[in-house]
Amino acid sequence: MKKFILSAFFVFTAMPSFAFDGFVGELLLGHSDQKLNASAKSVSNSDSGVTKSGLVMDGSATSYGIQGGYQFNNYFAVELGYQQYGEFTSLVNNFVRVTIDTSSINFGVKGILPLSENYSLNARMGVANWDLNNTSSVYAPGSDIDNIKGNGSDIYYGIGAQYKFNGNYFVGLNYSVLTMRWDTREDFPSGVFLVDYEHKVKNIYFSVGVFF
Repeated sequence: MKKFILSAFFVFTAMPSFAFDGFVGELLLGHSDQKLNASAKSVSNSDSGVTKSGLVMDGSATSYGIQGGYQFNNYFAVELGYQQYGEFTSLVNNFVRVTIDTSSINFGVKGILPLSENYSLNARMGVANWDLNNTSSVYAPGSDIDNIKGNGSDIYYGIGAQYKFNGNYFVGLNYSVLTMRWDTREDFPSGVFLVDYEHKVKNIYFSVGVFF
């Protein structure tokens, strides 16, 4: 028994530093590029099927978040996290200013490819439960712009690289994409329209983490 314990000890201590299973926590800080597209189709009896000109807003913001998970082995982990993608302000039609902020709660899996004892590549995919809110607007008389709000669940995906220090600490650089899609029924002065929204968030972020 003693020989077995000693043999197991030397085997595990000789394994690469990424050979670790257990709980992990991360702090995230980065930069998001966001773009909102909206198009409306009339559902009024008089002009059913008529498409209203699209609305486009884009901008960038500082993103931040927190993430935790469990790594089962060298190659696979599950994660749960909160990501705040920040807020951006866009000028619409040169007279309406709209500020939008977005966030999500993400649950997904992480595939890991160890390159050495300290370096690894990874790929992520999961489901994001997201929220998008219009926090402030400046309205102009006769404008069709209204408060923009949405929530739902969509797939996110991403890639990244990670470096593990001696001990249980690591840093990473990651890139993720989330496309939020939803629709609403709106009453405009020109009629009743079904508005389709698509908001894409491209987020590049730095992470600092620790294994527990």
